[in-house]
Amino acid sequence: MEPLERYYQAAGEIMRRIWVEESDKIQEAGRLVAESLAQGRLLRVIGTGGHSYMGAEEMFYRAGGLVPVDAMLDPGFSLGSG
Repeated sequence: MEPLERYYQAAGEIMRRIWVEESDKIQEAGRLVAESLAQGRLLRVIGTGGHSYMGAEEMFYRAGGLVPVDAMLDPGFSLGSG
């Protein structure tokens, strides 16, 4: 098996495990985000380091000004500044 295939297989297994263990929380978070946006409320995403920072940054850029997202990003907390 090629290294990239092993990587994708391992990543897929991890994602499946996260879904099994956290699906209720993931679905509840999705419901809360959808309700907030439907009510015109601001979605504040705070990323302070590692994956949470990257998630906040990704949501900020994907929103493209079309969704009220306030990503509180501090470059001092980012992986890139480490």
